[in-house]
Amino acid sequence: MKKTQFFMLGIITALGALFLELLFFTVFNLKMDLSRVYSHSFVLAVILSVFLEESLKISVLFKILKKIISEESGQKPVFLSAVMAGLGFSATEIFLNLFNLQTNRYFFFLDIFGLLIVHIGTFAILGYVLAKKADFSFPKFALFLPVTFSFHLLYNILVIYRENSGFYFLFLILSLILILVFSRDLKKPLKNENLPKSEISL
Repeated sequence: MKKTQFFMLGIITALGALFLELLFFTVFNLKMDLSRVYSHSFVLAVILSVFLEESLKISVLFKILKKIISEESGQKPVFLSAVMAGLGFSATEIFLNLFNLQTNRYFFFLDIFGLLIVHIGTFAILGYVLAKKADFSFPKFALFLPVTFSFHLLYNILVIYRENSGFYFLFLILSLILILVFSRDLKKPLKNENLPKSEISL
């Protein structure tokens, strides 16, 4: 798959996550009303939306990236494919927020940068894990859900309850550094010769 295809994959994943969120919010009667950020419904909606998004990311990345690992000559292409998917996911959320009348008035450059960082960051974590250890089974890979969930939830908390913008800015900078560190660490070729065929063909 080309990098542009992974960008489109990110867009499709974001739209799929949005559909699931709307479905669950309707079933459980949850609302994300920014005027009531301390309400029980709002808190549950935030937690559920993060869980759904990160669960879908893990499922999609595992199925797609595991298929191309055998085709790539190194770890970095696998990682960059995940990053491109994250870029597509974040671009979709940015676009939807710009046309959302409820959030548009609170939306500015730092929020756009934040959405880029949080979604590229979560995809980067998952891409890094798969690039470093190609023989992960899905149950083992799913164990990283708490990591990406916590990362994403922390971002949401800092955005919604932003009383000290310094912590938010520090979070974004440290996350960007983490992504760059991951990228620089991936240099060695993947050793697919030790990967069982059953693990490659899904």
